[in-house]
Amino acid sequence: MIITNRNTLPAPGLSQVTRPPVASPSGTEKNVPAPQESLSATALQMSKASTRAAVRDTALSLDERAALLEQLTGDRYQANKARHDAEQPATQDIGLLARARQATDFSNGLDSNPFKAMPVDQLTLIAFDANNTFTVNERRAAWQALQIANTPHRTSLLTDDMNQAGHDLLVSRLYDAHEGPVRDKADGYLLENISHPDVDFLTLLDRRLISHVYAYAQVQGADLRYVDDLARDIAVYRRHDNGSVLRNMNDGHRYDGEGRQLSVTFTAAHATTAQRVLGGTAINSTLLDKGFVRFTLDPGFRPYSYSGDPGFLEAMVMKFSADTGEDYALDTRFKTYTRDPKVTDKIVHACETIRLQPREEPVLINRQGVWTITATGKAAGYVMNPVTGIPEQIEKTPENTTEPKASSNPFEGLIGGKPARPRLLTLFDYLFMKMKTQGRVRRP
Repeated sequence: MIITNRNTLPAPGLSQVTRPPVASPSGTEKNVPAPQESLSATALQMSKASTRAAVRDTALSLDERAALLEQLTGDRYQANKARHDAEQPATQDIGLLARARQATDFSNGLDSNPFKAMPVDQLTLIAFDANNTFTVNERRAAWQALQIANTPHRTSLLTDDMNQAGHDLLVSRLYDAHEGPVRDKADGYLLENISHPDVDFLTLLDRRLISHVYAYAQVQGADLRYVDDLARDIAVYRRHDNGSVLRNMNDGHRYDGEGRQLSVTFTAAHATTAQRVLGGTAINSTLLDKGFVRFTLDPGFRPYSYSGDPGFLEAMVMKFSADTGEDYALDTRFKTYTRDPKVTDKIVHACETIRLQPREEPVLINRQGVWTITATGKAAGYVMNPVTGIPEQIEKTPENTTEPKASSNPFEGLIGGKPARPRLLTLFDYLFMKMKTQGRVRRP
């Protein structure tokens, strides 16, 4: 449930920023009192947001108000991530600009949430304010802080002692005791980064959350290999730019050796698990990256991952959400690691009715450096060079296919030359030749 306070409140959660000297138009420097101005600007923002909230609450339905959060979460947010990261608030106040930058860094796992200490009513005002007073990343950060603020039981999971114990497990199990730097996920699939392990692409927020998962699993007596699998699944997702450079197996462009179109589905048990997670309410408030949860529960993408246990993923979505209590108990089946890498969670289907259209036979085939001339190639005039072993195409001499016309003169070729084409002798030709041999025909 969302609680909206329409009263104007101060912003105690914002840190005061000391503004540096500002150059005047004449070139001299002057000092500007930063803390008071920044707090005043924030208070003014909150006052205007509260006024707009009062109008919005009476003008919009519950569904319309819920739609305001769509651009902050899920695929819609990720599709416009570059634009959101480049957005700047329409202000010259250094404190407000710094807060917007921190919200952007927080969305990329590079800094803390600038709104983490704000009261719930102020977080609600920021998250639902779509008047461009706050950037999208600021509204998203406020919404994420709101989810944590509405879940008091998670405070005990974020204590320094428990987090440190979980972090030690993360470093020892994933990094061989030497934690790697955070690498840019946009370059994870490039050739120069192929030698770097997948876990180097885990963000700071990923590592912090996974540390809590390790600590929780250890307290529950679970086999920590389930956490290893989950961490590596997230790392693969990050390495491939949050899965954006991977192709879905169900995109309709995959075929087997017989030309049948391929598709992939989960087994019945895992399909039920995926439906339960994606259709439940815990995914709306879970601390796990929702984009990753949807990615790994898509059977078309799951073949790319390490394929951790979907049941354990479901348990972590539930544990780190607002839907569960502090005493959430992990299923005892996770005390023993039963994940067999030879057993898959998906079924490959080959369609008999949709087939890949056969390609025309090539003229040449090269297998491991050995050339072969096909029948089509031979018909096109390709022959193998005996010296180089490389096929060559021989140009054919153009043939004159025009047949000579038959002469209308029956005596052509009998006197003074060979007939252009052979023909049968007539009776007249026979008598003429006989008279010629007997000397009865005179030449002119």
